[in-house]
Amino acid sequence: MMRASAFFAIVLLASLAGARVSAQQTALQSVSASDRQILASIAFPGHPVDEPLKCGLSLVAALEGKRASLSGEVQEKLQRLLMRVERQKSITAGRFTVHYDTSGLDAATMLDGSYQPIPGSANVYADSVAAIANRVYTAEVAELGYLAPPSDGSRGGGPAYDIYVENLGFYGETIAEEPLDSKPTGGRYITYMRIDNDFSFVRPEANKGLPGLRVTLAHEFHHMIQLGSYGYWGEDPFYYEITSTWMEDVVYPGVNDYLNYLKSSGGHFRNPDKAFNTANGLIEYSRAIWGHFIAARFGSDMMRAALNNVMTVRPLEAIDLALHAATPNPTTFKAEFSEWVLWNYYTGSRADSSTYYPSGAIYPEIVQLPAEFVPPSGMLTGSVEALSARYHQVFTPVDTVVIVQCNINRESAEGHSGSTFPYSITLSSSQVDGSYEPAGNMLFISPSVSDPTNWKTLKIVQGVASLTGIAEGTPYPNPFRPNGTSVLFIPAQAASGTLYIYSSSMDLIYSAAQTSVVKGGKSMFTWNGHAHDDNPAKSGIYVFVLSIPGKTITGKIALIRN
Repeated sequence: MMRASAFFAIVLLASLAGARVSAQQTALQSVSASDRQILASIAFPGHPVDEPLKCGLSLVAALEGKRASLSGEVQEKLQRLLMRVERQKSITAGRFTVHYDTSGLDAATMLDGSYQPIPGSANVYADSVAAIANRVYTAEVAELGYLAPPSDGSRGGGPAYDIYVENLGFYGETIAEEPLDSKPTGGRYITYMRIDNDFSFVRPEANKGLPGLRVTLAHEFHHMIQLGSYGYWGEDPFYYEITSTWMEDVVYPGVNDYLNYLKSSGGHFRNPDKAFNTANGLIEYSRAIWGHFIAARFGSDMMRAALNNVMTVRPLEAIDLALHAATPNPTTFKAEFSEWVLWNYYTGSRADSSTYYPSGAIYPEIVQLPAEFVPPSGMLTGSVEALSARYHQVFTPVDTVVIVQCNINRESAEGHSGSTFPYSITLSSSQVDGSYEPAGNMLFISPSVSDPTNWKTLKIVQGVASLTGIAEGTPYPNPFRPNGTSVLFIPAQAASGTLYIYSSSMDLIYSAAQTSVVKGGKSMFTWNGHAHDDNPAKSGIYVFVLSIPGKTITGKIALIRN
């Protein structure tokens, strides 16, 4: 486990008198893009090559956690990574000094309308950095009420906050230089910031250049606030990235750079079974949605209340204490974590902006493990890390039920043990005894875990109860798994019509004039999965044509038989 004292030991070496490097030595002393790539691959093995690093704070924290195993050459690269390198020019505006080059590899550069570099634009870029940084200061300190970070004194040439512009190839990083107290962990530090020189690597294209710069300054300045005024717990880098990435969207809600991490294969929506306090250079940024969840539930001040508690306790406990003090309805971290797990189901096509995430429609959908329940009984099994969840999509004869097994063991997560916790869920078509909970139409479940106080089972029913949300002409359930009694529903606003079912080779296998039935408040036409001769239709893809007064509706059905 990494301690903050270890994390900053090498940083302090770099901050001693004389550690600043002149511009003439830059080529020899600063860390090249290729060296940074080497450091990143060591810090985060398996990090997708097409995903730029968001922030160097997690990079340095991860490297310090592995420092004992690093070669001398890699340790030398890490030491140079933490050193200030003087640039060719600097300007001071308001509370910030921007250090930048006007020529060479690290030259600051504006981008044109086609996202190409504009020659000779270094001064304009530096002016933009200063203006945006001062706007960020106003937003985060004056408007949102966070404590301003301490000055670094004469470092960088004066008391202003220092921003160094370099050809990073990723967004930026906040470097801690000197401790402000004697705490072995959780202490405060003097800091400075480094940012990229053009943000040409950002995606989508609309976020290249200034939009990428804006969210980076919002993100990194929040790190300066955290480390300088509240305290850095080296065991918990996840928290600082979650909150700083959330802050990007608070200050600049139109950029939405964090969506890159939500949609990534390494993001939360593809990996909900990874511990909430995981920091691997990717998943922690996608969990900025925790900030959106908390702000929607309690207001953005709750995020600041948790950070206030970080002055004395580690982040997970700090969040818990803030929630305990919530007014008028105090709650707990464990309760809100399980609620957050529920919110993460209602995104994408299932989004409900009035009840869950306001921007949930642009979020991806959570990964689910499909399973089929064949009455009278069945079983789901698995294991997850502490503070994580797994979503089981269970197809029953009449409903689709999502059963979410959520581990809420905060204490185990704080230990960073990496252990997984097993569970099983027995499925039944009848309530065998009092341990079975209803989970839909003719489905009962009985969860089994070793420590029930650290688990929460959520049940989300999609079926007759939710048919009102299905668009006209959308067959349900699809895929259709007929069992002799189940039927497929096709919603359509008509009292009567004729349904035709064709095979994939367009052979007509079924047709019938029907009177619609009302299910879940909608008119429905049905098919039981049989052909004209009343024999079961085989597994495959079928085309339906529903002819109703004034309209013909067509679509496809996937039929699956055991």
